[in-house]
Amino acid sequence: MTGIWQSKFVRLVVVSSIFCFLSGCETVSSNNVTQEEKKAMISELNAERTVYSQKNLKRVSTVGNRLLINVPDEAKHIKFSTEGKISGINAYADLNGDVVVTPEMLCFVRDDSELAAVLAHELAHIVKRHPLQTIGNRVVGKAAGMMIGSLAEKYAPGAGNSIAAYSSAVVSSPYSKEMEMAADAASLVYMQRAGFDVDAALRVWRRFSIEIPATRQNSIMATHPSSDERLAALTSLIAKMKGETSLENPK
Repeated sequence: MTGIWQSKFVRLVVVSSIFCFLSGCETVSSNNVTQEEKKAMISELNAERTVYSQKNLKRVSTVGNRLLINVPDEAKHIKFSTEGKISGINAYADLNGDVVVTPEMLCFVRDDSELAAVLAHELAHIVKRHPLQTIGNRVVGKAAGMMIGSLAEKYAPGAGNSIAAYSSAVVSSPYSKEMEMAADAASLVYMQRAGFDVDAALRVWRRFSIEIPATRQNSIMATHPSSDERLAALTSLIAKMKGETSLENPK
C-alpha cells in the first residue's frame, strides 16, 4: 500500500472514532459539532471508505489476475476480494474457491511482490483442493472427539468434554502443516512464472517472525508451520530455483 493510502486509512479510523464519540453524547451544545456537521462527516467517511475499498480491490485483482495466467485452467475462475468474515493480518481461500485478503494484510505487505506471495499461497490451496479436503476433516474430527471424549468420561469423570474438544481440534484442523508447506512451494512457482520477485516470500515471513512473534511458536495444536520453519523451507526452495534446479510441478 502506498503512503497516501496508508494515510487515508488512518484518517478513516480517526474520523470513525470521532463519530462514535459524538454519537455517544446525549446532548450536543452549541460549542460542539452540529448535526449537519456530523452528517457531512459521515458522508465524507462513507465516500472515502468506498474509494479506499475500490483501490484495495483493484490492487488485489491486478496482482491476482497476473498470477492466474500461470495457474492450471481449473483455477482460472478464482475471484479476489478484500471483504470477508475474518479481520486482522490475514488472507484465506473460502469454500467458494475465492481468495480474500484483509485490509490489514494489505497494510502489512510492502509491495506487489509481497502481495503476490500471499495470494499465490492461497491460490495453491485452491489448486490442490485443500478447502474441500478440510470439510471431511471437520466431520471426522467431530466424530473422533465425541468417541474419545465418551471413553475419557468413563474412566475419568468430568474430563470428557475437555478431551473431546481437544481431540476434535487436532483431527479437524483447517489445514495440515503438510498442506501449508505444499502451498508455500507451489506459490513460489506461480510467482516465478508471473515474473514476481520470489524473495518477497522470505521478506513476508521474516516480517511475520519479527512483528508477530506468536507465528514462531510450534506445538501439536498448531495448524500452520512456524514462521521459522517456513523461512527455512522457502530459503532452500528459492536457492534451488536460482540454481536452475527444477522444482516439482506444483499441482
